[in-house]
Amino acid sequence: MGNHESHSALGAAALREMPEFREIAPIVLHHHEWYNGEGYPSQLGGEGIPLGSRIISVLDAYDALTTDRPYRRARSIEVAGAELLMGKGSQFDPDVVDAVLEAVGYKVSIIQ
Repeated sequence: MGNHESHSALGAAALREMPEFREIAPIVLHHHEWYNGEGYPSQLGGEGIPLGSRIISVLDAYDALTTDRPYRRARSIEVAGAELLMGKGSQFDPDVVDAVLEAVGYKVSIIQ
């Protein structure tokens, strides 16, 4: 497991040690699974990924795209929405992408 992959396992392990948070450990563990089964750590896919993990995955990507980073400026809602749409059905749960885009007021253009 690479360094970038270990934070999911470390977070889940920490949560399992706290009785009040134990039940959400699987959500943290699997938030980097891809809807098509190509993610990590367990290569789960579709409905096999906990719903909370599928939600966190989309929200984490949206947040990463729309906030300033040391290596790039924040992207617009339009650019972030287009990125999420490109991952819809492969990286991300299509229903979760639709719900997040609706919540942030993203309007799909005719071009897409």
